[in-house]
Amino acid sequence: MGDRAAGWQACSTATARDPMRMIERFHETGRKVTPQRVAVVEIICSATTHPTADMVFAEARARLRAISQRTVYQVLTDLCDLGEVRCLNIGAGAARFDPNNHRHEHLLCDGCGRLTDVYLDLQSVLGQAFDGFLASYADLVLRGLCDSCIDARHR
Repeated sequence: MGDRAAGWQACSTATARDPMRMIERFHETGRKVTPQRVAVVEIICSATTHPTADMVFAEARARLRAISQRTVYQVLTDLCDLGEVRCLNIGAGAARFDPNNHRHEHLLCDGCGRLTDVYLDLQSVLGQAFDGFLASYADLVLRGLCDSCIDARHR
């Protein structure tokens, strides 16, 4: 992305979670490890984007004909409840799912909808009090245009 502002570093969801760890969490919490759950975990862990539930379902259905949309939604809900995946409601269409549990923010392209992880240095804000409110966590989405969309507009 062009010139980078000080204090941020782009990253990829490819640095996300270990699928075996997520599957172990099903065992630890008394949930069965089914082929459907394994497929959803593998899909979400290998995602290079922040997929919607429908995107995960489409890929899961291509792998396993015997999987329902309801099952995919339930597995994603379970993964969120276990703290293995974050559900992102970014105000731009369907919720997206993020397996990267490291503290990070997001860049959302208003042109193509691409959602990218970015690490910002928010330590100066976190721990600060604002009119009697103590900030402990930031869930920030910066909106704008990615390089590809900027280039497309200048053609």
